[in-house]
Amino acid sequence: MSGRQNEPAPPTAVEKEDRGSERQRSRAAAAWLRRQVRPVRAWHGLAVLCGLGAGIATIVEAAALARAIGRAADGLWVEAGRVLPWLLLAILARALLVWGQERAGTEASARVRHRLRLDLYRSMARLDRREEEGGTATLTVRLIDQVEALDGFLSRYLILSPLAGLVPLLILIVSFSQNWVVGALLLLTGPLIPLFMILIGLGAEQASRRQSVALAQLGRRFLDRLGGLTTLQLFGRVEPEAAALTAVADDFRRRTMAVLRIAFLSSTVLEFFASVSIALVAIYLGSVYLGYFHMGAAADGISLETGLFLLLLAPEYFQPLRAYAAAYHDRAAAVAAAGDLMPLAPAEAAGPGDAVPTDRARIDAAPSLRAEGALAVSLRGVTAGHDGAPLLDGVDLDIPPGGFVAIVGPSGIGKSTLIDLLLGFVPPRSGRIAIGGQAPLAARGRVSWLPQRPALVSGSIRAVIARGDPDAPAAALVQAGEAADVTGFAAALPRGLDTPVGERGFGLSGGQLRRVALARALLKPAGLLLLDEPTSDLDPVAERRVLETLRRRAGAQTIVMVTHSAAAAAHADRVYRLEQGRLSPLAGPEATP
Repeated sequence: MSGRQNEPAPPTAVEKEDRGSERQRSRAAAAWLRRQVRPVRAWHGLAVLCGLGAGIATIVEAAALARAIGRAADGLWVEAGRVLPWLLLAILARALLVWGQERAGTEASARVRHRLRLDLYRSMARLDRREEEGGTATLTVRLIDQVEALDGFLSRYLILSPLAGLVPLLILIVSFSQNWVVGALLLLTGPLIPLFMILIGLGAEQASRRQSVALAQLGRRFLDRLGGLTTLQLFGRVEPEAAALTAVADDFRRRTMAVLRIAFLSSTVLEFFASVSIALVAIYLGSVYLGYFHMGAAADGISLETGLFLLLLAPEYFQPLRAYAAAYHDRAAAVAAAGDLMPLAPAEAAGPGDAVPTDRARIDAAPSLRAEGALAVSLRGVTAGHDGAPLLDGVDLDIPPGGFVAIVGPSGIGKSTLIDLLLGFVPPRSGRIAIGGQAPLAARGRVSWLPQRPALVSGSIRAVIARGDPDAPAAALVQAGEAADVTGFAAALPRGLDTPVGERGFGLSGGQLRRVALARALLKPAGLLLLDEPTSDLDPVAERRVLETLRRRAGAQTIVMVTHSAAAAAHADRVYRLEQGRLSPLAGPEATP
């Protein structure tokens, strides 16, 4: 009875379905990984050739060393000396070939990861990722940690997989040619290592996936609590939330230790079978030399040179298998990471002939990113928002090139959603959007944007503004600073435009931060300027200067401005009120928020 009570319950239908979907997910992830490797097959082929050459050099090295020792043991020192150059040459060739294998694998991995990160950035830019589960923390984990988790798979596993079959096969053929018993021992014990490692690797893949999920949860929770630290302090929830964060971190620690436990277990199994197999070869050779065993030996026994040669080959026979078995964990980690990266990645990987340019090369190669001239904007029957209450419902809007349009209306009515549609962050549920005759995504390089909550990275004020156009001359940068009224407050700072700014604009007031962000947007040579509350946090004097700048810009640029300010709306050519999902034009005294 007690034995039956300890038996595990049979899996339920839901558990079977989950396991089936998990296997399908793993197969899809593995297929996606193989597609990512296509552009670097030449590098992997070079790495495999170097590894095969290193295996041949290993056999030559073992033969030369055994021959030198055998001749020296027989007192033939001259013949032993003649073998030494071949031994040194084999050692040097092996070292160079192993370096070539590592170098080619590293280059292949770096190229794939670099291209994949660019593709992921580009793919995320096409979608509204702000509503992605976990937000910024999850995306950061995927783009940094999970892409990096592919390194072992790309640089080691894909190379060691063919070498685990080719190099042991060469050594096996050489061993059989010298002694069939040693060859049979190696043949029987060799497959046990990858077999057991694959079985252990199946558990490692699941553990790696659980660890990845725990890391994403930890990142989300930490970023969320860090952003709301002031609120937690006001409500006295710092200590409870710190305890909860500690619990999540402890869960991640346990899952990480589970992965390490499997890794150490696999290493133990690997070393055990390799050691037992080498010991069997040594016992056989020792028994033949002592006269206890004669199977497989010639009439005059086995020479010292042959015995040493076989004994030196035995560890080298298992070395590729051990390396492959260890790299199988890299595959498990990569498949787990690929399952999370696939939804973010583009549908198709780059072709074999695709280059891997840098970010700067991609920008320079795209003429639209450097094109100037005002752009026309057209919306036809655009609907966006939630199914229950769409924020935009059949919106029609035409803005001629060089037009200056203000969109007014209550908060939460959908004004920022309209900006997101023009940027391509949010796809419309229905309707058509054209910017300069192109879709928003295609025209994004010719669009400049000031968000409602601008984010600045650390650096000097000058460096922050220069991010709008890194190739802009110094005079254009200063002009953009003057247009956004940045030089006015920067002149009072200790180092002027070279004054350092902290992350998220730390050290600047709200109005100063907005003016720096506006200068950055004005510096970009764009045909369409999208502004979300550009005069928020500005005093009346600074607001007037900024609006005068925008008024002068109109004509050379098309400007779409979302605002609550009556003064800002008064500077626009046309004003539209957004209400109940529709845009209605305002004119004259009514053109106020």
